[in-house]
Parts: sequence; structure tokens; C-alpha cells
Amino acid sequence: MADISPGTLEPRVAESLPEHKRRIIMSTAERLRAEGRAEGEAKGRAEGRAASLSRLLAQRFGPLPASAQLRIRTADIDTLDRWLGRLLSAPDLDAVFE
Repeated sequence: MADISPGTLEPRVAESLPEHKRRIIMSTAERLRAEGRAEGEAKGRAEGRAASLSRLLAQRFGPLPASAQLRIRTADIDTLDRWLGRLLSAPDLDAVFE
């Protein structure tokens, strides 16, 4: 069996299929790629917000306890945005997370 690289496998498989099946498979592959890209971008945005929040909280309130760091690392993007919104008006670290 000859070695086939991933870049050459897709066109070979596509050539062997009827047109309607090829369209279904290709549209599914494109959808999965787009979903993967969107998930990666969302994860990157959340990681960026988490890093910013951690840095700003540490500047305002001093070193963050491990429990706060964990909450920030595991929070979803909406929660991170809510905490960022409270950052300037919160009298202490606990008030940010309420």
C-alpha cells in the first residue's frame, strides 16, 4: 500500500464518489471545520479575558488566591465579562465574584 498524505486523501476519495454524495461529505467537512474554528476563537477570547481580569484584579487587590485564579480560569465568557464590569466599583475581591 502506498503512503497517502492527508492532503492527497481527500481529493482521491472525492473523485471516487458520485457528485451528490461528494457534496454532502464536503459540506459536512466544511461545517465541522467552521465549528472547530469558532470553538477555537471563542476559547481564545475567553482565555484573553481571563488573563486580563487576573492581571487587573491583582493590580487592584494584590496577589490573587488560588481559589480566585481557578474560578477565573474555569469561567465562561459571559461570567468573565460580568466580573470585568464589576472590577472598578467593587470594594474588595469578593464583591467582584458576587
